[in-house]
Amino acid sequence: MRLGGRELRDYRADQVRDMLAAADQNAHLFNATVRENLLLARPAAAAEELAQAAACAGADDFIQSLPEGWSTPIG
Repeated sequence: MRLGGRELRDYRADQVRDMLAAADQNAHLFNATVRENLLLARPAAAAEELAQAAACAGADDFIQSLPEGWSTPIG
């Protein structure tokens, strides 16, 4: 089995733990806009940072397709 292009057995256990993360698939959305919901994780984030985070998550096209984009109420 490989992880990051290397054999898993070549890593120490702490290195493997540092490379893994879990995300609950039952995300809670607050009764606010898309932008306001994302800002809960990082209140000081600039619009460019939010856009980059959305792109990394593969959510940018979805957000742009919403009736009011980033200002669409959700939750």
